[in-house]
This record gives sequence, structure tokens and C-alpha cells, in this order.
Amino acid sequence: MESGWSERLLEISSPYVVSYLRRRMDKSPDHADLLWRYYAHHHNFLEAASVQLLLAKGCFPLDLETRIGYLSRAKTNASIRTTSLFDAQQSRQQLLREISDLLDVANIQDDILQRMKSEPRLNNERRPQVLQSLDGEILPVGDLYNQYADQAGYFDICILIYNVADHRNPADIAASWQSLVEQTHAAAEEMGDAGPLPYEAVALKVRALGVRLHRAEATFPVGILLPMLERYALEQGGGPERWVVDLFLDLDIPPESLLPVLEQILYSGEVPFESGKNRRIIEGLQGYVGGLVRNEG
Repeated sequence: MESGWSERLLEISSPYVVSYLRRRMDKSPDHADLLWRYYAHHHNFLEAASVQLLLAKGCFPLDLETRIGYLSRAKTNASIRTTSLFDAQQSRQQLLREISDLLDVANIQDDILQRMKSEPRLNNERRPQVLQSLDGEILPVGDLYNQYADQAGYFDICILIYNVADHRNPADIAASWQSLVEQTHAAAEEMGDAGPLPYEAVALKVRALGVRLHRAEATFPVGILLPMLERYALEQGGGPERWVVDLFLDLDIPPESLLPVLEQILYSGEVPFESGKNRRIIEGLQGYVGGLVRNEG
């Protein structure tokens, strides 16, 4: 190792190599890095993934990008099926779940880190401190929410955190989505002709977040979002009458999931859906989606 011949160890098939590297891995990231490479070289992908996970979680002075890289490779290694034994399969699934969950948190931390690099509300003294705290060990998801995302008003990141934390409070989720729509609309208006129209910016933001959330029922609730966006479309104007419904259809939300929500909107009598013109618009959308349901049937 000291002579730079570490690659030779990969070719040696001996348990002594593993025991040596395991003894040293807690003190040196180079030994830990070589250990997972040794496992992978000898097709022991599950052990390789375990070591990569330890590297990503460990206290070595690694930046966030390196930790995400370890987790991404660990996810690939843990996904490789090499045995049909039930215990090994169960262990692989548990490891894969832990890796995937931590990778989700790390990616959210990276989102916050990138935004903080250009955050205009941070002064020159505070910015290096914030960046240093984010560009290192993977922080608990509660810290990412309380210390950064919520305080900074990063509502899309708050929703991502709800998803990874399995936070299912409808009031919190609805409030963050509403704030995100208003924030996105205001930012598009401020950009003027230099950016997309406000409704286009909102549609792009919702679509991107829906994809990243994998349209999870709790954090991408159609029953909340469809009325919210239709209300936005009617109050703010702009765009085709069907852009909200088409947005959900583009995200592979089945029309039979949209139809009862539109019916609820139609018969709720809430502002702004109760007026004659707006009611006719919702009726038209109901007929459009109802036609899709009949065609699929």
C-alpha cells in the first residue's frame, strides 16, 4: 500500500487481504476504498455495496459529491443478483433500501447546497459556513428541513423532504404546494419576457416535482393539487383551458383518478368554481376526461 502497489492486492484471492483491509478501513478511506474494489473484483457485490455505504456514512473528510458517488455505486452493486438463498436476498433488499433512502436524503442535501451557493440572502461571512456544513457528512433529514429548506422558503425541497421522511400531514403538504405555486408564479412575473409565462413556469415546476416524487399519493395528492391548480388557472388566467388536466395526464395520472375530483370541484360550489363561466369550463373538463375514461373502458 505504501509503495503504491495496491492494485496487486485485487488479484490475490486470499481471506488475509480482506482481514487486513477490514482492520485498516476505519482509519483510512484508501483502505476502505480498496476493500470495496476487492469485493467487486471478486464478484462479491453485496459486500462491496456494504463498504460503499459505510464510506458514504462515515466521518472521513469526504465532500458530498463523493458520498453521493459511493451511494450510487452501492445501489448498483446491491441490485446485482448473485444468489437465490432467501437470507442473502433478504439481506440484499434491506441493504438496498437503506442505500436508496440515504441517497434520496443526500440528493436533497445537494439540492440545498447548490441553491445556497447563489442564495442572495446569505452574506459573504455566512455563506462559507453554510456551504461547509452542507458539503460534507450527510445530515439528518430533520436538520435539512428545519435549518435550511423551511427557513429559506424552498417549498419544493420541503415537499421532497416530506416524501423521504414519510410525512403525511395533508395540511402541511397542501400549504407547501400552495406556497410553491405562488412563489413560482411571482418569480415568472418578475422575469417578464426573459422567462416562461407564469402558468408555463408553474406547469414545469409541478411536472418536474411530480416525476421526482414518482407521483406518490401522499406528497403528490391529486385530490388537493387538481383543485388548487384549476383555481390558479381560473384566477390568474393564461394558457389553454385544459392545461392543468393535460399536465396530470402527461404525468400518467389515469383519467379515472381525475374524474371524481373534477366532479367534486363542480358540485362543491366554492369560489371561483361557482360562477357561470368557470362552471362551464369545469363541466367541459369533466366531459373531456369522462370521454377518455369511456374510451379506455
